[in-house]
Amino acid sequence: MPDSSIMINLCNCLDITVNELLAGEKIEKEKYNEKYEENLLSIEKEDLDRRLLISEIIFGIFGIFTIITLIMLGALLEIEMWLRLVLIFGAVILIVPFALFLLWIEQKTGYYICPHCGYRYVPTYKSVLMAPHYFTTRLMKCPKCGKKGWHKKSIKKMKRK
Repeated sequence: MPDSSIMINLCNCLDITVNELLAGEKIEKEKYNEKYEENLLSIEKEDLDRRLLISEIIFGIFGIFTIITLIMLGALLEIEMWLRLVLIFGAVILIVPFALFLLWIEQKTGYYICPHCGYRYVPTYKSVLMAPHYFTTRLMKCPKCGKKGWHKKSIKKMKRK
């Protein structure tokens, strides 16, 4: 995707519209408005997904900091044993809702791409929860071709040409 500051000049040189540049194809006059709205919605969803992923990182850092703080307080303070256990177990119990919330954000944002057929899809919460993963790549079964593979995450709905 070209830099937005040169997009207008590039479109003028190529004698195409910005909408055609974003779509990666010549658009017929009859389908112009439909394609324009589709591109606009796609860009809007990508922007929302980027903001959600940033909030996932912020919530994750906040959650880790909170849990470590509670565990450290329970371990290092000179307090009664029952209060120490409440702090430590409370922190351990907090891990579950934080992890499930962050996983929900991870599942809702963007798309996963099948390595076999290239199909882009949003998986179910259960399949994301149960899938082994590293970073944003998960071992899942493609809903289109049915093959299992390491599906990479992408923010964009369609691959840009």
